[in-house]
Amino acid sequence: MTNPLDALIKKYEEQLVMIQKQKEEAKNAFDIACKNEDRYQGAILGVKDAQAQLLSTENQQEELKPSDAKSVKNDIKS
Repeated sequence: MTNPLDALIKKYEEQLVMIQKQKEEAKNAFDIACKNEDRYQGAILGVKDAQAQLLSTENQQEELKPSDAKSVKNDIKS
């Protein structure tokens, strides 16, 4: 009767090892996904910041252009 029980224990131990490997693989995949998530969130924030700076620069250029200064000079002269 010991043989069938030993076989059952061995089967359960093998399944336990398999589950532990799956768990480790899932943990590694989760860690990688978290790192990728952080990278993409950082990239999005970087692009949004660059976009805001670009829009701010464009707005400033629209407000004051060198040609505006020339036209003001011409208006003063006339």
